[in-house]
Parts: sequence; structure tokens; C-alpha cells
Amino acid sequence: MNKIFVNGVKVILVLFNFFLLSAFILLFNQNFKFDLTHFFEAFPQFIKQLMHIDTVTFKTPGSYIEHPFLSFIFRPWRNSMLILFLSIMLGTILSILCVVIAKRFKLIDYIMKRFVKILGYLPDIFYIPCVIIFIIFFYQQTGILIMEVASYGEQEAIVFPAIMLSVIPFVQLYKILDQVITEELDKDYVVLARAKGLNDFEILHKHVLSNVWITFYINFKQVVWMTLSSLLIMEVILGYFGATQFLYYYHAPIMLMTILVLMFVPIYIALFIIQKLVEFRTGVKL
Repeated sequence: MNKIFVNGVKVILVLFNFFLLSAFILLFNQNFKFDLTHFFEAFPQFIKQLMHIDTVTFKTPGSYIEHPFLSFIFRPWRNSMLILFLSIMLGTILSILCVVIAKRFKLIDYIMKRFVKILGYLPDIFYIPCVIIFIIFFYQQTGILIMEVASYGEQEAIVFPAIMLSVIPFVQLYKILDQVITEELDKDYVVLARAKGLNDFEILHKHVLSNVWITFYINFKQVVWMTLSSLLIMEVILGYFGATQFLYYYHAPIMLMTILVLMFVPIYIALFIIQKLVEFRTGVKL
């Protein structure tokens, strides 16, 4: 019961922080100058919009047509969450598989460490255009389109940005796993397991991995938020109209508050489920 209460308080505090952040924008007028008069005039309107969010509308640049905000934001929000979750899943799975394989072969371990190190140095703006050029070149030569790199009409390009964004969780999680597994392999129980005749794969699968899940989960949460912060950059670079890019163009406090809540809730639920799985797997309460 106490755990549920604490988690409930944490959620309320986070939502309240979103509210304060959204209201903070009202301290500045349209010319981005500090204006308390503007705050006291706009704040009641902000509260009214929160209470009647289904009536909130907005206008696209250069248009006089008003669009209902809630119905419009669903598609960009869905695309952003799909890209985010797919990228994290792909990066996590690949990092675990690559580490497990690399730890069995010294040459592969050496190559992967150098590859991940180089990949971590490369900025998004470098490798994304290179991949796009390769896909276009391959299509021109073979007539085969590997994947859609741009959205048009009802056709949504989700896989490509998810793969590009997955580089961040892959690099970060690989480094974390490589470090903690290397530390575990030097411990006495591993030496004892080898003395009993267990091979490296059995030791890694049955003993080492079981002992690194807690450290992995703690760092995994940080990687999730790091990936989310990079989602805006990814959407701007690739021109995908997702929820984060929507905020880039529309700064109304009610829209900021709504999108922050919409993005926080699924992530919080996913992390909570993963935490329970780690607790079940390790028997340790986090």
C-alpha cells in the first residue's frame, strides 16, 4: 500500500511540474519579453482550457481554419510514440544480443567495442544523410526500395526514423552492459563456475546476466529519457510531423501540458512494468 501511495505521489508531482512548466510560458508575451500583466491575463484562460480541453482549437500557419486540438494531435502523438518505443526495443534487443555474442569471442568483442565507440562519436546529422543516400542509390541501381524514408499523405514512414533513433539506446546500453558484464566476469563466483566445468555461455546466461539486470534497469531509465530528448531532433532533421515537432511550431501552454502528459503516461507505465519484471526475475525490490 505504501509503495502504491509513493508512486501515486510521484505521478502527481510530475504532472504538477508539467503544469508549472506550461504556466511558466505565460510569463512572457508574444515578443518573448517578461510580462507579469500578460501572465495574469492569460493564466485564467489556461485554467479554463484545461477544464474544457475538448473545445481547444488551433490554426495552422498561413491558414484561418481552426482545427480541434485533441483530434488532430492523436496522429502525431501516435507516430512519435511508435518511433520512440520501436527505437528503444530495437536498441535494447540488439545491444543485449551483440554483448552476449561479443563476450564469447575476443575478436568480436574487440571489434564491437571499437565500432560502438566510433558510432557514439558520430552526430545524428552525419549518419542519417549517409543512410538516406545509400537507400536512394540502392533503389536507383536495383529498383528495390529498402524502406520508406519520408512520410507522404496517409503513408507513414515509421521504421526508418525508429532505426535511426535506435542508435542512441543501442550505443548507451551496449556500453553499460559491456562494463557491468566485464566486472561480473572478474568476480570469484565466475572463477568457481569455470572450475566446475561450466562453459562461458552457461556462465553468462545462467549467472552473469541474472546479476546485471538491476544495474541495467537503473541505467535503462536514463537511456529512455535520453532517447526521448533526441526524438525532437530526429523529427526536425527528417521532417516528420510528430508530437515533439508539433510543440516546436505551437507553443501554447495547453498544448505543451497535454503533449507532455500524453508522452509521460505510456513511458511511465512501460517503465513500471519493466521494473516489476526485473523485481520478479531478481527477487530484489527496486
